[in-house]
Amino acid sequence: MTPVELNANLFWSAREMFKFPDKQILTDYKYDLQAFLQWGANSRIIGAEEILNLLREGQLDWEEIQIDYTSLFINSFPQAKAHAFAGWYLGDKEYYGAQEAITREFYNNYGVILDENTNLPADHILVQTDFIAMMIEEYVDKGDIKYLEAISEFCNQHMKLWLEPFLYACELHAQTQYYRVIAAVFREMFNQLVIDLGEVA
Repeated sequence: MTPVELNANLFWSAREMFKFPDKQILTDYKYDLQAFLQWGANSRIIGAEEILNLLREGQLDWEEIQIDYTSLFINSFPQAKAHAFAGWYLGDKEYYGAQEAITREFYNNYGVILDENTNLPADHILVQTDFIAMMIEEYVDKGDIKYLEAISEFCNQHMKLWLEPFLYACELHAQTQYYRVIAAVFREMFNQLVIDLGEVA
């Protein structure tokens, strides 16, 4: 098995890329950002090493990145450019629609119950990446292949249905290289995970 599928920390790091990039995030998750970008640089993702070096040198323009984040994921006229939840791409007419319910039920089947106080739907990229990381941790801890099978099923029957249009929208509409690189690295991680799991699950 390759390092991608067994490295829960890599997926915990990946989820931080889609949080609002305020100073607290930068302080708390700087090493996660570096780990994610280092993986991208090692995988020869164009621009990853450049962004990594700028991060290390404190040269990234976080105000510009925050503006880009808001335009991509929160609001822009007439709407956000890259909606970060599955339902948008799969025909739901509301934020907590059919895809959210389907995804929530899938989590429940593996004992993952979302906090009632969370303000994110189950089909949001942050929550879905959390689930992958949790299943990796469960597999590493218990050695039960059912957790790898869960990730494989989730990736192939849930995330694959919407992830590429979402990442493409990030790359197409991003005003900074930062989010174009983030999307490219995430895509490579996800694709490599699917390949790895196809060999074992």
